[in-house]
Amino acid sequence: MKPWLRFVLVTVTVGGGFGLITGAFEMLRSDEAWKNPTLLAVVCIMTCVAVFVLGSGLMFVQNPCCIRPVQFAIALQIPWVSSHWFAYKMVCGIGLVGFIGAATDRGNIPGLTISGFGGYLGFQPAFGSYFNTSLSSHPWGIGINLVAVVLILLIRSSARRSSQTPVTAAPEHQRYVASAQ
Repeated sequence: MKPWLRFVLVTVTVGGGFGLITGAFEMLRSDEAWKNPTLLAVVCIMTCVAVFVLGSGLMFVQNPCCIRPVQFAIALQIPWVSSHWFAYKMVCGIGLVGFIGAATDRGNIPGLTISGFGGYLGFQPAFGSYFNTSLSSHPWGIGINLVAVVLILLIRSSARRSSQTPVTAAPEHQRYVASAQ
């Protein structure tokens, strides 16, 4: 794996996971979270996800061959879903969400949008770590984090290249002659 890709993966997982944990900690400190059991459950689940993202990055720092948890942590950032019942979006570090959604009178999701077909199509850049998970009413929309998709593809191509590289074996036995003088 190339060093720049390792640095990006460590930044996204360790830095992004730490940012998510601090955000979840701030939410847990609020009175609103403790008054609403559903919100508390969602925040606790997202805290566990944030700890997993951070832990996968730390395992990758310790052992660069431990890539599957990092792939899963990045894959959790790919989907963006918004409906009348559920919304989910998570970004660690950096993201560019390509989406299609419904136009609403409450305002559309910020970003570069193209409207006209009863909905809108657009891209939403994101820098930093955040998650948006709720069980309340939102306008419908669906999208993918293009940065997360590119990272997954880069990891897979890097793994494929490293598995095709021949490994030279060390010589079986070398004669070691000790002389006593």
